[in-house]
This record gives sequence, C-alpha cells and structure tokens, in this order.
Amino acid sequence: MKDGIELKGVKVFKGHDGEPCHQGNLYMDGKKIGRFSEDSHGGPMSINIINKEFEDEFYKRTKDYTIEYCGMILKGTDLFIGTLLSN
Repeated sequence: MKDGIELKGVKVFKGHDGEPCHQGNLYMDGKKIGRFSEDSHGGPMSINIINKEFEDEFYKRTKDYTIEYCGMILKGTDLFIGTLLSN
C-alpha cells in the first residue's frame, strides 16, 4: 500500500511475446475504486475507475508520487502501480 492505494486480486497473464503482465483491482482508503491491466503489447496501462467519486483523488495521489519520485510532473499512474507491483 502507498498513499492509501493498494492492489488486490492481482493476476498474471502472458503478454504478446509471452512476458508476464498484471491485472487486478484498485483500492483507495479501503474501498474498491476500479481495475488496472498492463497492456499485452507494451502500451500504457489501462486504468478503469468504476467509482468516479474517487477518480480525481486517485490521479492526484499518483501525480504527487511521481513528482516526489522523479522530481517532475508526468502522468504517474503506470509508475505508481508498477511500484506497488514490485513491493
């Protein structure tokens, strides 16, 4: 968990070239807010926020993490979720 965001129900599937890709559920402050899935062809991660009430706060937290981690503003969801997956 980082900044109140955690991944649950993470599953691994084979990507286009057989590489491991992840997908699962996104939780924020203990509430399910959506799903994520890595692209099997190496593109950006797919994020589906099913609870729109939390969408702005989710993206704010991932952006804040990216600024802290990289020292610059980037779209931070892939980096943020990748960090959670590696822990």
